[in-house]
Amino acid sequence: MNIRELLQDLTIQLRGHNALIQIQIDGQYIVKRIGDINQLVDNPTMVSCAGSSSFLDWMDSEIGKETFTSGTIANHKATLAVLRKFKSDMTFVDIDYKYICDFDNFLKGEGYAINTIAKFMKIFRRFVNLAIDEEMMTSYPFRKYHIKTENVQKQSLTERELHRIENKVVDKEMTEEESKVIKGFLFSAYSGLRFSDVLQITKQHIKTIYRNKWVVMRMQKTDHEVRIPISKMFNGKAVSVIQESKTTTGKLFHLPCNARCNLILHRVLKRFGIHRHITFHCARHTCATILLSKGVSLSVIQHILGHQSIKTTQVYTQEPQSVNKCQSQSNGYLSDICKSQRNMLVHGSFADIQFVSNFLVAHIFISTHLEDAPALPRHLVNSFSNTGFQSACKFRSIKLRYIGYFCMLIVKPLYNNMVSDAAQSCVSRCDIEIVIQVLDIPHTLSLLP
Repeated sequence: MNIRELLQDLTIQLRGHNALIQIQIDGQYIVKRIGDINQLVDNPTMVSCAGSSSFLDWMDSEIGKETFTSGTIANHKATLAVLRKFKSDMTFVDIDYKYICDFDNFLKGEGYAINTIAKFMKIFRRFVNLAIDEEMMTSYPFRKYHIKTENVQKQSLTERELHRIENKVVDKEMTEEESKVIKGFLFSAYSGLRFSDVLQITKQHIKTIYRNKWVVMRMQKTDHEVRIPISKMFNGKAVSVIQESKTTTGKLFHLPCNARCNLILHRVLKRFGIHRHITFHCARHTCATILLSKGVSLSVIQHILGHQSIKTTQVYTQEPQSVNKCQSQSNGYLSDICKSQRNMLVHGSFADIQFVSNFLVAHIFISTHLEDAPALPRHLVNSFSNTGFQSACKFRSIKLRYIGYFCMLIVKPLYNNMVSDAAQSCVSRCDIEIVIQVLDIPHTLSLLP
């Protein structure tokens, strides 16, 4: 920066005026007098250069520089859109305590929930703080404003309410935007995917594995891969929703922002006779609670939802009775398999005995390698020492690369019809497929017919 040239330009521009220019740069203090400074007034009007400029344009440029996740950036853009709707010509000097209170009342009038308003306000406050840090603003307008939130118990739809929505979608007339939101909501309920993942899913994420459809994708929030057997859940209704989409390469769902979706969802469900506070995220919660009520184990639901710890799944469901019921059903399920195997030792073929034994050994392996997975009771392991259970303890230290061949011993006889109906009734194909997908064994799949 050439200060001399800058001052020369200012002198030329201000010729004919009286001016006193004071500039402090690092350790230098520069004074330039133009005209007769004795003619200057004592109390001049202070005009802030930043104050008259657009806060919204500045906020838009700052969002363009962000490197956050796509979901966070989408929330910032949604807040910017709401601020523009409130006042399109907002400047820095406009933002004071009264202005924030007026914006709060505007959001309430638009029908946004308390926690949604809190989200908008927190993002607004973040950019106000950033403007202060960059010396675009001097005062802090949020000093007297308190952002209010409320503890909302996680809501989920019952199976009957879900059927009601499905039926009403056919009967009721909806706008194009409402139809898109409801279809996305139903797909989330059928698959357990978050809103951010529903936005990103394409037909390339739908994989066919042994005549069944699976969603295989990396979650936006955690960047971990999730594998969801949508053909086996909710009678494959998620597959039907996908088939309705005409796109072949693009995204399956084109939805507005999360806040807008919740607003539309509330309006549509009210017309359908559902008056509870249901948000888009409740679809994910609905998926978990209905699967729990059907007796699906928590460890399976954990992998469907993509939770790293089963404790997260337990807190997420907030259904302690259902959790206990599910765990007892899991133990009862394993006990029933053991009883069936006992009968097969007497009446079944060698293939049947080997098949069910191998599945139980696989379950022990999974129980020892997946966090908090339900383990087989010790007395049941000891009671079948002659049928492969004693050797199961050796699998506790086995490396994952060997489990592929081990699972092949279970799956290949099943798909080659080498196992009787009695043995197949003990272990469903769905359970076998979930075992393979959870363990993520590519070479096992290549060995199968």
